[in-house]
Amino acid sequence: MHSLAVGAPPKLVEELSDVTVNSSQKACLKCMITAGDPKAKTTWYFNDKEIRLNKRIKATYENDEAVLTVSDAELKDAGWYRCEATNKLGRVETQCTLTVYSEY
Repeated sequence: MHSLAVGAPPKLVEELSDVTVNSSQKACLKCMITAGDPKAKTTWYFNDKEIRLNKRIKATYENDEAVLTVSDAELKDAGWYRCEATNKLGRVETQCTLTVYSEY
């Protein structure tokens, strides 16, 4: 008897949207991704570099919603953001632009 590989790849339900904030505001980047089975690993990238999370930049994934929160956005935070979900059966990604305006 052969066992078939069961499970499901992650599925992109809702893409990221471009976000614009003023500097020192909070920026929230959100997308909906069904995690699949086994549960996909979610990774965020900024200008094609994996984001190092810290006190100011946090990532959450709950109820199929992946959220990247940038507190106190700075001009250097402006650029391309990409969220990628990967498991052994597949990979999905979505990207957006964060625009940060100076207050001056």
